[in-house]
Amino acid sequence: EPVLIDAGPCPMIYERTYTVKDTSGNEAMCMQTIHVNDTTNPIFDCPANITVSTTDGACSAEIVIPSIDVTDNCGTVSVTNSLSVSSQDLVVFPVGDTPIKFYAEDACGNDSMEVRTITIEDTTAPTFVEALPADATVECDAIPAEPTDVTATDNCDEDVDIEFNEERTNGDCEDSYTLTRTYTATDNCGNSTQATQTITVIDSTDPVLANVPADVTAECDDIPAEPTNVTATDNCDATVEIDFNEERTPGTCADGYNLVRTWTATDNCGTAMVTSSHASGATFPLGTTVVTYTATDGSGLTTNCSFNVTITGGPPAIITDPTSQSICVGDPVTFSGAASGNGPISFQW
Repeated sequence: EPVLIDAGPCPMIYERTYTVKDTSGNEAMCMQTIHVNDTTNPIFDCPANITVSTTDGACSAEIVIPSIDVTDNCGTVSVTNSLSVSSQDLVVFPVGDTPIKFYAEDACGNDSMEVRTITIEDTTAPTFVEALPADATVECDAIPAEPTDVTATDNCDEDVDIEFNEERTNGDCEDSYTLTRTYTATDNCGNSTQATQTITVIDSTDPVLANVPADVTAECDDIPAEPTNVTATDNCDATVEIDFNEERTPGTCADGYNLVRTWTATDNCGTAMVTSSHASGATFPLGTTVVTYTATDGSGLTTNCSFNVTITGGPPAIITDPTSQSICVGDPVTFSGAASGNGPISFQW
C-alpha cells in the first residue's frame, strides 16, 4: 500500500515500494513516488438575484445576505464576498442595483467567482407639503391666480418636479365656465401623485349705466333728442350691449303725453332663458293651479315667480229649451232640454 510522505495539501505525496523475489531467494526492490494534485475549481450553488421595494419613508431597504452553497472535490472551501459581510447579516442597500461578488477558494488555491445583484426599487410616490387650494365658485373678475408655493417631499428625490395644468370647460356664456387645475408631483423614478381643484366661474354682477338723463317735463315742440353718450361698464365684459326703447303713453290731449325711455345694458351672461311649468293656451282643470316661470342666465343663476289660475264652475244655464208640442187630452208627453253647470242639475216645469 502507498505510504503518505507529505500531507500537502497540494500536492500530497505518497511512496509505493515494489519487491520482486526469485525461487533462490534473490530479490530486487524499486520505489514509486506519487504526487496527488487538486486542479478542480469549487462549484457554486448561488441563490437568484433579489429585487425588493424601499422601506416605507426610506430610500433604501434592509436585505439579509443569503447563504451560499459551494461544493469541491477535495476538502473544505472558504467563501468570501465583495462586501466583506457574512451570510445572514442584515445589510442596508440603497435604491438601484448593487452587485455582490462571491469568491470560493479551496485548499489548493483553486477558486471560483459568482455575481449576484441586489435591486432596490423606489415605488413610493411623493407627498404634497401644503394643503392645495380647495374647490371654489368665484366671480369672473376674481379668479384666483395659480399658486406658486406648492411643494412636495419624497423618500428619495430632494427636488420633486411639480407640473401645473389648467383646462377650461366653457359654460352657457362667455364669462361662465369651469377651470380644472391639476397638480402632479413626480420623483426621479417616475412615481407621481395628483391633486385636482375645480373653480366654477360665474358672472352674477349687472352692468352699470352712466349718463342716463333725469326725468324732465318738456313742451311738445322741445322734446329732447335721444342721448348718444349713454354708456355702460361691467366687471367682466369690456363691450356691454346697450338697448334703447321708447314707449309713448297718451295723455289728456293729442300733444300731451308721456315718453318712457328705457336703456338696458346686457353683458355676456345677461341673456336669460325663461321656462314655464305650463304652456301658453294650456287647458286648466277646475280648481286652483300654480303656474311657475323660471329664468336662468348664462352663469346658471335662477329666479322664479308664480301665480294661480283658478277655474270655477259658475251658475247653471239653459243651453237648449224644450220645444212646444200639440197633443190630445190624456196623451203622455215628453219634453227635453240641456243645461250647463256643475251637477246635479234639476229642472222645474
